[in-house]
Amino acid sequence: MTIAFDDGTDPVSTDLSMQLGARGELLKQDEAGGMGLAVRADAFFVWMESEKASNSAATSANASRLRLVLEGGCSFDVGGSTVVRPAL
Repeated sequence: MTIAFDDGTDPVSTDLSMQLGARGELLKQDEAGGMGLAVRADAFFVWMESEKASNSAATSANASRLRLVLEGGCSFDVGGSTVVRPAL
């Protein structure tokens, strides 16, 4: 990584490393009697490191997220070929 400065100071170069991992899943139950249920899950992890350079310190940062979502819905026949399916 190279950091450039607006004041004319010489640019600073340092090694930068990053690792990233992500995964997502969807589990869905077939509708029974017009009702359906789904579970969504995902995870995200990031690790970053930068070596010490002139006018900067060695830096490391980590970030992560884990989500679990439960989704449900029901179908209503409102006549003809029209079906309304609200979901929560």
